[in-house]
This record gives sequence, structure tokens and C-alpha cells, in this order.
Amino acid sequence: MGKIGYLKRIIAAYVLKKNSQLTFWHGVPEINENANYDKLGEFYQKFSYKADYPGPFDENGVIILDYHGNVGKQKYHIAIAQYGLACYNRWKETGDKIWFEKFMNQVKWHEENIKQNEKGIWLWYADFDWDYHGILKAPWASGLAQGAGMSLVSRAYKETGNKKYLQLCERVFKSMITSIEDGGVMNKISDGVWIEETLSPACHILNGFMWALMGVWDYYLITKDETVKLWFNKFIETLDKNLNKFDTGFWSLYELSDTKMKMLASYFYHSLHIVQLKILYNISNNRNFLRYAKKWEKYRNNLLYRKMAFIYKSIFKLVYF
Repeated sequence: MGKIGYLKRIIAAYVLKKNSQLTFWHGVPEINENANYDKLGEFYQKFSYKADYPGPFDENGVIILDYHGNVGKQKYHIAIAQYGLACYNRWKETGDKIWFEKFMNQVKWHEENIKQNEKGIWLWYADFDWDYHGILKAPWASGLAQGAGMSLVSRAYKETGNKKYLQLCERVFKSMITSIEDGGVMNKISDGVWIEETLSPACHILNGFMWALMGVWDYYLITKDETVKLWFNKFIETLDKNLNKFDTGFWSLYELSDTKMKMLASYFYHSLHIVQLKILYNISNNRNFLRYAKKWEKYRNNLLYRKMAFIYKSIFKLVYF
């Protein structure tokens, strides 16, 4: 049923051209030239295509994604946060208050939907099953969701001064520095600490970790707490030490799961990796991030490598999805 459901979603999105979750996710990743890396402001990516998402939305203006198949229409914590960030950027760009209202609609969802787990850790959860190396059973948490939510809510605190948003960020940050075994989203690995996008399995998804790091940095910018910065630096060091594992010699990997065939990034996610690395270089001044960004740009500009990546990725999807 998992593979059949996956094929239904792909056919609906790519062949029948129906409005789907891919309408929201797969635009062109771009650095936001108006972003400030030392003071909280516009989010680091433009997210223009996310702001232009046509819907559906619920009665409170919260974004809904249509996954078709057996998943259907769902409110997805990561999408809600990123749509809110897109609206925030659009508000800063245009000054039109309608975008601020849309931004705050997504903030309110985060305010009302955080839950404390059995270990006492507060998290945002997805309330639907998802097929990824097996079934992620609802409710399931994600380190990316916590990081993106913190990027969103930290900007609500900046704009309103309401300390409930600061307190919300404090709760979420705790989840990001608490191990998975103790109820959080952090994985202690042999050479550092990794914020996991999926917790079971915890397979070191690269884009999810990098987006989560931006959330940690945003929290530091509103607190200037040196403990937060120390944690951010620990995460940066882990990324620095592990980037080579994602380099295949012609393309980047999406994750580091234990499948026999390694999971290559799609063209979109490979491009996203490049943008994210440049952003994290701008934040951290770690030149290794810029080196890999330029290296992976060369891969992307190589026609043979693009074809190799496409063929490899197509075979991988047939085998594993």
C-alpha cells in the first residue's frame, strides 16, 4: 500500500498536474539578499513561491497541503512554519498588513498546537501517518519542524514583544538539545550532535539539519544567550565534520540511511543544499561550507552528472518507494 500510495501522489502531481504538496515544496531555492545574519529580520531564503501558494487553507487561514492518495489533506507543522516565514518576508517587502495577518495565523497555530510528551518535552507533532523507511506513526515529531517553528515564533516575539513567544521558543530549544531517548530531537553521534528531521529512523537528513540550525541561530539572535551560541557552534562543528559523507563525487546525498543504495538528493534538494550551505557560511564564516557549496554547484552545472543523478535517483525510487 505504501508504494501504491506513493505512486498515486506522484501521478497526481506530475502527470495530472493537480494542485498538491509539491506546489508548495518544489520552487527554486534562493538566498534572500535582504536577510541580516547578525540581527533578526527577513528569513534567509526568499520563499516567494511559498507565499504564492494558492491553498487550500482552513477557516483560520492556516495552510493545508493535499498529499492525495491515502494521506489526503493535512496540516503539516513544517509547511505551516515555512508558509508563515514566507508571509513574513512578503510583509517586510511590501508593507501590506494582510501578509502580517497571514504570518500571525501560522504563529497562532504553533501557539495552540505544541504538546508535551511523556518525557516532559514540548514539541510540535504531525497528526498523520507518513511512509518513510517504514511508517512514521502519528503523532510524530521532527527536528526540522522544531527549528522552522522557532524561526517563525522568534519573529513573532521580535514584532510583538509578547513574552509568550519567547517562552515558546525556550520550550522548543530544550527539545533540540535533548536526546531522542530523553524525548527530544537531538541525536548523539560518534562525532557530534545532530538534530534529526525524522526520529525513527534517525537517518541524518541534511536539509532538515541545516534548516534546524537556522532556527537555533534565530533563537540566539533574540536572546544573545551564550549557552545557545555554544550549542549552535556544536551543531556547526558536527555539520563541518560530516559534510564529506554526503559527497558522492558527482552529487550530494539526501540522507545517511543504511540502505544498500544511498539516497541521492533530487535536483531540487541538491540545489537547496547549496543555498543552505551558503547561508550557514554567512552565519558561521565556516569556509568548508562555502567550499562544498561551490563544489556542488559544479556538479549541478555538469550535464553528465545531472543525467547520472537523475538515472540513479529514478532507480532508487523504484527500489525503495
